[in-house]
Amino acid sequence: VVMDTDFNRELGVCEYSVITHDDLTPGIFSKIAGVMAGSGLQILDAQILTRSDGIVVDTFQVTDPDYHGEPPAERRSTVGDRISAVLKGWEHVDDVLRRGARLKLTRPLPKAPEATEVRIDNETSDGYTIIDVFADDRQGLLHVITNAIFQLGLSIHAARISTRLDQVADVFYVTDPAGAKVRDHAQLERLRAGIEQAIETFLEVKAAECRKPVGSQDLKGGGNERS
Repeated sequence: VVMDTDFNRELGVCEYSVITHDDLTPGIFSKIAGVMAGSGLQILDAQILTRSDGIVVDTFQVTDPDYHGEPPAERRSTVGDRISAVLKGWEHVDDVLRRGARLKLTRPLPKAPEATEVRIDNETSDGYTIIDVFADDRQGLLHVITNAIFQLGLSIHAARISTRLDQVADVFYVTDPAGAKVRDHAQLERLRAGIEQAIETFLEVKAAECRKPVGSQDLKGGGNERS
């Protein structure tokens, strides 16, 4: 795992680039997004590229609400080490997310949230099924979407992640376990419904957290958490 980080002063964002091999671990993109969510980072934009030789290059543009201006090098190094540890199997992404669960939302839910929409495009690309996702953005949403795709048995070969204001417009190019497009209509519907349900459940949890009075968070131990 090769990590590279930089800070764009003009845009006020950090850029994290992760270079590794696609057979290192399943769900690489989802795990990176989970570490970033658990670390409190807000993902504004992300791109994934899988080369023909199996090298994966994932690039994320993020903001770090814990810092004004450029985060210190130690902070970026810590996040990078955490990503590397998860990808190498030294740490589980769920543990990172649990530790980060204490982080509060950095912005309120919109008064009139837009409906979540998942579109499946099987015509544009000859080799990939394309998934378009439109939803209200919340910290951790990208991990939820990509983990849902992974749990449905699909591989993400390319992605374009865009966040504008409180909305995301994400595009994923996926294949089935055999490396082919998903052609079965029933499976395509399960894919669409599964991603949509994962997003809606996640947003409902976030909405409930926002409605909790300050100081009412559950302070019990993590015995009921699932890994």
